[in-house]
Amino acid sequence: MGYSAGNYENSAASSAFNRMASDQVFFFDGHGGPGFIQFLSGGIYSDITASNPSYPRISSYTSGELNDLALAVYMACSSANTDGNSGNLLAQSTARGVDTALGFSQSIDSEQSGYWSNRFWYYLDNGDSVSQAIGAANADNQVTYGYWNQGGMDTHVVQGNNYLVIDPVRAGY
Repeated sequence: MGYSAGNYENSAASSAFNRMASDQVFFFDGHGGPGFIQFLSGGIYSDITASNPSYPRISSYTSGELNDLALAVYMACSSANTDGNSGNLLAQSTARGVDTALGFSQSIDSEQSGYWSNRFWYYLDNGDSVSQAIGAANADNQVTYGYWNQGGMDTHVVQGNNYLVIDPVRAGY
């Protein structure tokens, strides 16, 4: 894809939050809920929220400050939903400049989310748009786990550009 990747395990939310403005792709895979994603570092939980002032929040970025961030994926339960205190991750992300934000509206199975994610990135790497990669990953997930056992992966929600193709030249356009 032309991107370098880093895997940051046992990181505080503030570390990930501070890197967002310089990222072109942000991928979170872990616990979350309506309006937040949750990090665990040294036995201490910390969150990034859409707009809750008690935590690092995407709404604190100025409009356009995340223009270089082409794709934000929040692979967490109910990450596409809105909470009265924490807001909506997808809406705040795109309002601050993220081209495409992806989350899920229901609980997701950890095993299936790992499988789905691997397929999603495989298709993006092959030049598919976000929409095409989601469709293909969903189809693969159905073949592997069955139509009636999709593990919440079929509850994806995309805000922003469904037709985004991950290409370093196009990031932040």
